[in-house]
Amino acid sequence: MSEEWLVGCLEGVEGGGNALRSDYWLTLQFMLIWAVNLFSMTFVQDMQMALVSLLSLDRYEMLPFNDWAITSTSLREFWGRRYNRLVSTLLHQSVFTPLKEQPGLSSAGAAMAAFLVSGLLHMHVAVVTFSASPFPALMFFVLNGVGCYLEARLKLDKRLPAPVGMLLTHAVLLGLSPLYPALFVYAGPQFYHDNPSGTQPLVRLPVPPLCPHKIV
Repeated sequence: MSEEWLVGCLEGVEGGGNALRSDYWLTLQFMLIWAVNLFSMTFVQDMQMALVSLLSLDRYEMLPFNDWAITSTSLREFWGRRYNRLVSTLLHQSVFTPLKEQPGLSSAGAAMAAFLVSGLLHMHVAVVTFSASPFPALMFFVLNGVGCYLEARLKLDKRLPAPVGMLLTHAVLLGLSPLYPALFVYAGPQFYHDNPSGTQPLVRLPVPPLCPHKIV
């Protein structure tokens, strides 16, 4: 439902998704729909994990892509434990942990290095997949690394109530989204026609009749 909602709304944009680049607030509205599509995949992944465990008699387990990322109460929780577990685990084992064990390098420095490497990887995605400038993608991950540092420095995860932390976390992610995640919106509806998700919902919900519109 959510992907059909996103594609349907993108098809109604004059000039296609690329026309959104010049409208920050309209982009944020489309990114909210994109986020609904992304986070709703958690249900499908949970069923896949249960099926793998059942068929293998618990000999194998499937690492989830997301672990209910929408419930993250901090940027560190979002990037470190809930979103894209495959890449975060890879970066933790191959970048963060080895650097953290080096004399004179703090955990904050190792974490920033991991965000920098992630930014470099996503620069490649931006160029190869979307033919976009690579530098905003790098900036997106560097700024998130800075955000994680400030969270730890100010101990916000201990000072803020969970609901406030959740709202602040997703407000920051949404505000920075035009730098990289919005490429999945700027690509327009044709991107989703060419790259279907491949999963069919067990229950098909009606597509909401509302689409983003310009804020005058």
